[in-house]
Amino acid sequence: MINIDDIESEYDSNDSFELKSQSESNEDGNSKTRRPKFSVFNEQTDMKKSKFEVGQKFTSVIIFRLVVRIQAIMDGRDVYFKKNDTRWVRVKCRSCDWQLFGSKMQDENTFQIKTLSDEHTCGRVFYNKNMTSRLASKLFVDEVRKTPSMTVHELMTKVTEELNVDFNLKQGYRTLRKVRDTIQGSHDKQYTMLESFCGEWRRTTMGSTVFVETDVDEDGVSRFRRLYMCLEPIKRGFLAGCRKWIGLDGCFLKGPYGGQLLSAVGMDGDNKMFPSAMSIVGVENYDNWSWFLGLLVQDLKIEDSSCWCIMTGKQKGLLQAVRDKLLQAEHRCCVQHLYTNFKQMHRGLALKDRLWRCARASYMTQFKAEMEMMKQESKNAYAWLDEKDRILGHGLISRLTGLDCDILRMEKNRETMSKYEGLLCPAIFDILEKAKKEQCMCICYYAGTMKYQICCPFGDQFVVDLGSKTCTCRKWQLRGIPCGHAVAAIYRRRDKPEKNVAPIYWKTTYMKSYEPVLNPINGPNLWAPIDLPPMKPPKYGKSPGRPKKARKKEPDEDRNRQSRVNPSKPHKVSKVGTKMSCSLCKKYGHNRRSCPEKNQETAPVEREEMGIWIRKLVGPVHNKQMLSEMKQGIPVLVQLLLMKPGHSKKGCKLRQWTFRNSLDMTGELGLNRAATDSLINPYETASNNTESGHLNSNTGDKFIHTVQG
Repeated sequence: MINIDDIESEYDSNDSFELKSQSESNEDGNSKTRRPKFSVFNEQTDMKKSKFEVGQKFTSVIIFRLVVRIQAIMDGRDVYFKKNDTRWVRVKCRSCDWQLFGSKMQDENTFQIKTLSDEHTCGRVFYNKNMTSRLASKLFVDEVRKTPSMTVHELMTKVTEELNVDFNLKQGYRTLRKVRDTIQGSHDKQYTMLESFCGEWRRTTMGSTVFVETDVDEDGVSRFRRLYMCLEPIKRGFLAGCRKWIGLDGCFLKGPYGGQLLSAVGMDGDNKMFPSAMSIVGVENYDNWSWFLGLLVQDLKIEDSSCWCIMTGKQKGLLQAVRDKLLQAEHRCCVQHLYTNFKQMHRGLALKDRLWRCARASYMTQFKAEMEMMKQESKNAYAWLDEKDRILGHGLISRLTGLDCDILRMEKNRETMSKYEGLLCPAIFDILEKAKKEQCMCICYYAGTMKYQICCPFGDQFVVDLGSKTCTCRKWQLRGIPCGHAVAAIYRRRDKPEKNVAPIYWKTTYMKSYEPVLNPINGPNLWAPIDLPPMKPPKYGKSPGRPKKARKKEPDEDRNRQSRVNPSKPHKVSKVGTKMSCSLCKKYGHNRRSCPEKNQETAPVEREEMGIWIRKLVGPVHNKQMLSEMKQGIPVLVQLLLMKPGHSKKGCKLRQWTFRNSLDMTGELGLNRAATDSLINPYETASNNTESGHLNSNTGDKFIHTVQG
């Protein structure tokens, strides 16, 4: 064992280490001895590769404890703190005599190792009590910062591989939460920084609409209510290169304070989503949707809504808010949301395909024909769809920062499209190529004044007007891309279909959408302070149980293969998610064992004891006598076995009695079910025969068997 006192005495006895200077002499002429120079622990570089030395210095006892735990985990040693306070710390090993002692230096706010034992004599341990979530969060904070989307299982794998220590799932969840709180700050702290966050966006992007509304509770505390964000570059890009189409939807936010994210998106020239505005509210209702749409109409400068198309789901309050704010706009429901409600009562691939055919119908005659086909397949599905509207047509700051990073990908889209050579955007080019293949089956006749009659297979005929760029199938008017009929007429005119595509799909228009530059913003440490009272998060009532973070999937949604295929029987489809059917009442939701009508049909009679005198048959003579009785039409045990209701053959108590007495009446007599069905009622026969004394004609042992209904 090495002690620091021995090292200091060596330095004191060696004059070569005693350096005197004029500044080190006091008034009496006595000189001070220079202390030996020991290594100093560096928190930035030595945290994961430190090695203890006698005399090693640490900035504080907290750092010393942290290093001891990290070194114990990396070396696989089971150490514990025998004495642990702010002045002295003694560490010992549970499996050997290794120990470490450190204390605070005199006249300095520095912690130093004073005593250090030799190397450990014990082996490594895999389970280490020093491995806690707090320690893991400090060791792997840089790893999570580099990979923000790291999952719990990925973190557990990294900890186990690097440190070779046991690390369970609960520790992984707690570690990841603490690391993210360290990087992003806690949820409560982010609400206090929200005003500064909005001010930074207004400073960097002039003209942006970014603000937050608050409520003042009874105690006079300002609490978050809702937030709206629509950046100026997004506005200009949307108006310059996107079609007049807006999709509205909302989703739940995962966190301790809940809330919902309302979003509005557009479609660029390549049929890709283009973000336009978003809002964070407490709950999805008419008031919040109306407030959000009112601000959106102002930012996008929608004065005449008759030329706009709005697509939504069936969110609470959204339909009425669209009618109030965008009265003249074409309002269409998302078919995916419609099918989610449709499939709850009308399942099957045939009905699903028919629903989408109705949605894709571009003219009224085709729509009615598809509806008639659905009516033939299911009248209930037709009635349900006929009642609906016609389908004709077609942490808070950390979350906002993440959305901001997604918006910054606009630069990538701009760079990718700049390298693309062609008049049309790639997705539109593929659609037009498909229309070119369809025109091969069309026969075109010129009628004059740039009008053409198109004859298609199966007797369909359409009229194409190249002057007004219309087709009676209405696909050209709806999409702005020539359909197969229009392409046939364009080729007949010796023209190029690309020139007849709407300018919204041109590459030059697409570049205008992504031309505005979204300026980056500084970090929280450079945000301008706001002279307002700190904002508090909204009041949140915690629900019972563990919060569900995964989205609830529909029964027919594709899940992992294990849920659809039984591992023990990979050649058979699993019955998970299928409805059970009853073989008695032919209804779904139960089987015959739990059928509610079973007890009604086979209700047992009042319990009564029936004394049935049965001859004890031992030898072949008695068997022959029983055979003669059966030939005379006297049903005995066999009828009771096969005709008693309320149980099966395996559970029949009479059959079990015959086995115990070595009787097999069916085998002896050669009877089958058809023969026994023609016999008379066994209860009436048994009672009649008992009253007449037929079964008591012979002497023999008598047995009484009780039959319960």
